[in-house]
Amino acid sequence: DFTRKQLSYNTLILKSQILGMKIYGLTQDESNIGILLPNTLANVATLFGLWGFKKVPAMLNYTAGTKNLVNSCITAKLKTVITSKQFIRKAELNDELQAIKSSGAKIIFLEDLANKISVKDKVRGVWRMLNIRRFYQSHSELVPPIDSPAVIIFTSGSTGSPKGVVLSHRNITSNIQQCCAVMDLNPNDIMFNALPMFHAFGFNLGTITPLLIGVKTFLYPNPKHFSTVVELIYDTRSTLLIGTNTFLSAYLKFSKNYDFSNLRMVFTGGEKLQDDTRQNWLEQRGIKLLEGYGSTECGPVISCNSLMYQKPGSVGLMLPGIETRYNPFPGLEIGGELCVRGENIMLGYLYLENPGKIMPLPNGWYDTGDVCTYDDNGYITIVDRIKRFAKISGEMVSLSAIENEVAICW
Repeated sequence: DFTRKQLSYNTLILKSQILGMKIYGLTQDESNIGILLPNTLANVATLFGLWGFKKVPAMLNYTAGTKNLVNSCITAKLKTVITSKQFIRKAELNDELQAIKSSGAKIIFLEDLANKISVKDKVRGVWRMLNIRRFYQSHSELVPPIDSPAVIIFTSGSTGSPKGVVLSHRNITSNIQQCCAVMDLNPNDIMFNALPMFHAFGFNLGTITPLLIGVKTFLYPNPKHFSTVVELIYDTRSTLLIGTNTFLSAYLKFSKNYDFSNLRMVFTGGEKLQDDTRQNWLEQRGIKLLEGYGSTECGPVISCNSLMYQKPGSVGLMLPGIETRYNPFPGLEIGGELCVRGENIMLGYLYLENPGKIMPLPNGWYDTGDVCTYDDNGYITIVDRIKRFAKISGEMVSLSAIENEVAICW
């Protein structure tokens, strides 16, 4: 991470075992544990520490505001939230911290946990690191079933209270395998991830995927530090980059010709990739942006362009192992509202009205709410969100199309 400390797999196992033991001792009767941390090695060690002791991390969005944070804690029935004093101070999150406390959740600071780690704890951690398989064979009660909840990631809450998206271990590992089937990732790559881990894009594709397939990863806590991110991409000799259209457009403006000299693949998602962003990256840096499409509920990747199969303007081909169907939409002969089903699709939602209870999807199908078309080769193009249409005089009119026409005036 930005401290330039390196975390090997053995060290990750060691730290996660020690941390996990300490957290487990304080939260034995709890299943869901909140995490309020930025992209750091401590966040990764905490995450695997919770998994190592059959706990379900709930990734809290510290940019969501006090109300949404409190609602998230209530929705997931969080009794404990893990954070860092240094992070709270630097990010100026005192109000948010007080709000979390007001919801009834207790706060565990990583600094306090570190001070309580004894020599005995370290020795036990080393033994478990060296005998990790034997430990879990003899403590099978700590091994979560593959279809049990693995993580809770919250939606933005822009249309109401945040919903908790519950992904299982199967959902996460399936989506990793689906991505690796079409993305040319190898052990010589270095991933640069500045997207926060409370978003599915930064959590799975930016952090867990490279960790589980053996790709070195650099974590940076704030994607809005444009000039710093650009310098670090060059300094770390990163070959892989993920980002949204907004961030990639800014990185290009702050960069020089040599800054992206090592990049060989740049994946973009989370919002529509603008034509000028795609064109500028290609013309100025010689890099083709690989646009993908997904949703938190899907682990998150549903489709993507690759080095071998790509079509500008589309979001690529559907990942293997995902069934699709299209609900009819007025004015479209081919396509409609995209609905998907597969092993990467979430277990269900958590709602504020019914805290802690997972509401599964009917028949496993997830309706994305996006209107899509597809061509003869299977390339998918996003037309718009259903919610971004207005029915005027019996016709479905795209509000985004109207915005684009107005934007041309400037």
